Amino acid sequence: MRLPIRLVAAIGLSAAAILMPTIQGHEGTKLVPYKDPVGKWTDCSGNTLNVDPGRVRTPEECAAIDAEAIARHAEGVLHCLPQLAGHDKQIVAFVDLAYNVGVAKFCGSETAGLIRAGKMREACEAITTWCKECYLPGIRKRRDEMRALCLEGLE
Repeated sequence: MRLPIRLVAAIGLSAAAILMPTIQGHEGTKLVPYKDPVGKWTDCSGNTLNVDPGRVRTPEECAAIDAEAIARHAEGVLHCLPQLAGHDKQIVAFVDLAYNVGVAKFCGSETAGLIRAGKMREACEAITTWCKECYLPGIRKRRDEMRALCLEGLE
């Protein structure tokens, strides 16, 4: 799938090339709507917007929905944290987190405050504290992977 121009414009080609498969890999893609662990109707790769429980999506629909959702989350994160611009691995890690917990929740968090304060290493370390659902096997692994990615290249 070609990377959506909107996503590339928001975060850059390098981060976009990493972010799309990262989120889709973590979320998986389900064409049939289901209730996620917190009871919210979900389809595609974690989409919770305008999900019709009786409608099965096509792979093409899910690809478009995923691209739009990921772009929307990336734009939201960069809007609240413009200092992330140019920090590709950190963008991927924090957009992945915001995709999972919500942009508003992430942007109002202590983790975002650490980024605003210039404490990037501490913010990366804080990714693993976002583990309300860490009883789910994939969430702990996801947080650990994103923490490691976020820390890459930091001094």
